[in-house]
Amino acid sequence: MTTTQKRGRRQPVRIRAVALVAFGLAGLIATVIVGMASMLRFRDSAMDQSKAYAHMLAESLAIAAIDPLVIEAYVSLEGAVGMYASRTDVTRVLVCDYAGRVVASSDPGLLGSFPPGLADGVTEPSGHLSDSGWEHTVGRDSYEAGARVRCAGANLGAVYVTVSLSSIRSSMATILLFIVVTGLGAWAISLFFAHGMSRLIAVPVEKVTDLAGRIAGGDFNVEPQPSGIRELDQLGKALAWMATAIRTREGELSAAREAADRQNKAKSVFLQAASHELRTPLNGIQGILSVSHDQCEHPDRAALLAQRVSQLSMIVDGLMDVASFDAGPPSLIHEAFPCSELVADLRTAARMAMETSRLELVEDIGTLPARLVGDERRLVQVGRQFLSNAAKFATAGPVRLGLSYGDGILKLSVSDGGPGIAPERRAELFKPFDILDDPRTRKSGGAGLGLAIAAGIVRAAGGSVAVEDSPDGGALFTAQFPVQALEKEAESAQTRPGQDATPGEPGEKTVLLVEDEAINRLYAKNLLKRSGYRVAVAADGQEAVDMAMRSRFDIILMDIGLPAMSGIEAARRIRSASGLNTASPIIAVSAHDLPDDRRLCQEAGMDGFVPKPINERELLEKMASAC
Repeated sequence: MTTTQKRGRRQPVRIRAVALVAFGLAGLIATVIVGMASMLRFRDSAMDQSKAYAHMLAESLAIAAIDPLVIEAYVSLEGAVGMYASRTDVTRVLVCDYAGRVVASSDPGLLGSFPPGLADGVTEPSGHLSDSGWEHTVGRDSYEAGARVRCAGANLGAVYVTVSLSSIRSSMATILLFIVVTGLGAWAISLFFAHGMSRLIAVPVEKVTDLAGRIAGGDFNVEPQPSGIRELDQLGKALAWMATAIRTREGELSAAREAADRQNKAKSVFLQAASHELRTPLNGIQGILSVSHDQCEHPDRAALLAQRVSQLSMIVDGLMDVASFDAGPPSLIHEAFPCSELVADLRTAARMAMETSRLELVEDIGTLPARLVGDERRLVQVGRQFLSNAAKFATAGPVRLGLSYGDGILKLSVSDGGPGIAPERRAELFKPFDILDDPRTRKSGGAGLGLAIAAGIVRAAGGSVAVEDSPDGGALFTAQFPVQALEKEAESAQTRPGQDATPGEPGEKTVLLVEDEAINRLYAKNLLKRSGYRVAVAADGQEAVDMAMRSRFDIILMDIGLPAMSGIEAARRIRSASGLNTASPIIAVSAHDLPDDRRLCQEAGMDGFVPKPINERELLEKMASAC
């Protein structure tokens, strides 16, 4: 039995306990409240009756005492005082003359004297007797009422009658005892009723709870059991129907999940194949242009073709980036790079983007650290996308490139003098395939990928991207990257022993170039020889491993997709063997440029990655840094 089922079975016990306590307390509290209210009402009513009784006696006695006080026949008052004193609950009767002396009393010891005090601290009763009478509660068990004796407006004296309240308090004690007994009886009756009701409800609830617990535990083949309560039976049927629906839906979701997994695998295979099949011929075309540039009869046409190849390469990179973003954020590297290289690469990107726009480029480069830690290639990619977008849409005014650093944030901005962007469209700009105008009539090119890629890179780096109105009337794009600045000591620590300061001056280092495409081998070999390297060539992975076992190389450039043995497996064998090139730097140079490809290269022991089509400067810099 699962934990959920056990928890479900214990639930009715808690219901019974709560029901017992709740009903019992409710009955007891209700009885006590009703009884106390009744007792207080009885006390107030009895007190009012006793007070009224005392005042009635005092007023009646005041009338009866007029004549005796007028003729000073005080002896005749004794009979009246005795008659009033004999009444129920009357404890004392006093008649005083106009001077306040007691002339008749139920207590003979008070005759001829002033009263000992009708109330605490009262020594002259006549001075405290108002025209309407006088009253005072004496202690807890007595109440005293007084009345003046008047005749023709003259004050003849006063009478005082004291009644006992002990009978009221005795009755209240009896009532309180009755309330306690009644409350206990009501509590017992409530407990008995609650116990019966809880059994009547808890057993059916236990069945429904057990059913729900089985469903929660993953058992969807359940049947409701009759409980005897219509509503709970309907609830049990509803739970059974829900379990059937969940079982059916779970089967559909499982099938859909399997289909989605197959589609994702097929998509990954397609992306890998598309990446390789698109980048490889582009690299070959770029190689042919590079090799034949000097012998070309029309160098301007060759330059234009090279520019178009570069644009096509950017589109392919964008498609691959967007496709890989679906699987997660882009992978970024964190390595030190000189800020001077970043600025130079951004200037090159600006020159290429604005080559046909005839717009002026205005730079606003702030004070930058000597070196930063981050992904310099991705930073340049974001800047290139911003600059390309500005060159497409700017109609007047300069394009402004800004770069500044402060508080661990590198701020990159590009503004233009174009038509601007409506506020309601700005939220859509950073989504893939968003194009502002009709692709059939628009003057600018592009597939609507650049800004989405730039935003994905910035956010993957933990930064932010925004667009707002430019001071020149167009749009201002801003990206902020959190990066770390290196001090001079840290900068020198990044330089490897024996590393040359200037890329392109390797000092006759030997390179093992592993490449299966003939045109790519020709291109890379020509580039490396022009840069001062001595080059040995291998056409597949097995040949590369064999050559690495026989000769030592300063650096190995390894393609991934190779016949006979993949470049990843070749790198793994070179690293694991105790040969001459176990510690030699290996840089992957491949058209397979998805995040998983880079991860596999790193796990195989490679020291870097350069995607195809080759960026010559990037390749030479990474080789110089690795050697």
